[in-house]
Amino acid sequence: MADGAPDSYPDGLLARLSECGVNGVWLHVVLRQLAPGGIDVYLYVNEPRAMPEAFFARRPDMAGVREGGHRALCTSNPRVRDWMSNALAHVFREVPGLGGGFTITASENLTNCASHGQQAGCPRCQGRKPAEVIAEVNTAIAAGIHRGSPQAKLLAWDWGWPDSDAIGLLPKDVWLMSVSEWSLPIERGGVKNTVGEYSLSAPGPGPRATAHWKIARAHVLKTAAKLQINNTWELSAVPWLPVLDLVAEHCAGLAKQQVDGVMLSWSLVRLPLAQPPGRGAVRPQPESKPRGGPRRDRRPPLRREPDGESPRGLESVQCCLPRVPLRRAVLYNGPQQFGPANLLFASPTGYHAT
Repeated sequence: MADGAPDSYPDGLLARLSECGVNGVWLHVVLRQLAPGGIDVYLYVNEPRAMPEAFFARRPDMAGVREGGHRALCTSNPRVRDWMSNALAHVFREVPGLGGGFTITASENLTNCASHGQQAGCPRCQGRKPAEVIAEVNTAIAAGIHRGSPQAKLLAWDWGWPDSDAIGLLPKDVWLMSVSEWSLPIERGGVKNTVGEYSLSAPGPGPRATAHWKIARAHVLKTAAKLQINNTWELSAVPWLPVLDLVAEHCAGLAKQQVDGVMLSWSLVRLPLAQPPGRGAVRPQPESKPRGGPRRDRRPPLRREPDGESPRGLESVQCCLPRVPLRRAVLYNGPQQFGPANLLFASPTGYHAT
């Protein structure tokens, strides 16, 4: 790397991933900071980013909802949508061969006026449904990407969408991507809950994703599943969680759903998975008759140490992981993420976890 930092994408890793059937990697980009083989590059497009109040002194017609010292670039203004489309068309035209991109249009950062559910605070968006705003943003992004590179893909990620209404408003050349295990009913320690974050301990797919994929297919959209196959906020302080049997179970469920693609990781990945799912793991497999004995289990074996013994701590992880309470307050702030920096105490201290 030019700055001396370690290479995040060494050739050996890319070759190994390609052998396993991975055909793309993703990069986080900010449009205003962009200058004009076997694995494609997908851009994470989280746009249009909010700008400081001063930016709108000469652009009051572009100012959307407020949050902190920033305001959204209101996408109900066609000038904002045109800027997004033109900027992305430039990027995809000037960088030929990009695989495509994916969007988060709710939750992460303040972008459009509906991204944090505050559209009522914008005079242009207050009379519009959140789904209309979200779909319009994805439409503008798709138009720019496909103008610059007609063969590139755009995956509209439904993370944070308040409902499924935007799906039917998306262009037909956009894929619909859902977090596979969301809304899956679980019970941990006698407490009933539903999965609202990534989970390796509760293999999907869950009812939210399956419902959204069904709507997408009804509108002739391709579908994708968002997974975490390395680790999750259940225990992100370790490089990977040795529960490949659960990963395989999840992949088998996705094969039945016949999704068109899978995104395997998000930004909490620490190291490449010790043994990624094989090529075609989420594709429906034809049934075959066993020869001379019972059918073999198709699930990938757990990684073993060279001496044939299980890795140290493997059994304890497999025992404890299904008992982790999947509540965001625990997942984001608990000691399992920060180790010695966030100690456990026998009695309340009044300290905040983060």
